[in-house]
Amino acid sequence: MTKAISMQDLSRVDGIQDLMEADVILAVDTKNRSDLVVFGRENLAKAVQEGQEPEFKLLIVELDTNSEELGRLRALIIYLRGAPHKEGRRDEG
Repeated sequence: MTKAISMQDLSRVDGIQDLMEADVILAVDTKNRSDLVVFGRENLAKAVQEGQEPEFKLLIVELDTNSEELGRLRALIIYLRGAPHKEGRRDEG
């Protein structure tokens, strides 16, 4: 299951619930559509390695990476879910 929300949606109870239930959280820049895995990299890597259709909950959070929104999202994830492993940007081709 995949769901897309905005940073503003995270100020609502259902947005926080989506964040808590997601197996993988992907931040997508609203301007250039670049993406960054901010939580659940291990789940994503396992699905790719197994070559199967992933059966996890993917949450896409649309934000502006040139603002403080990415830092706020990471801080919220750490506060609610614990510190994720170091994550990196997926280069666009």
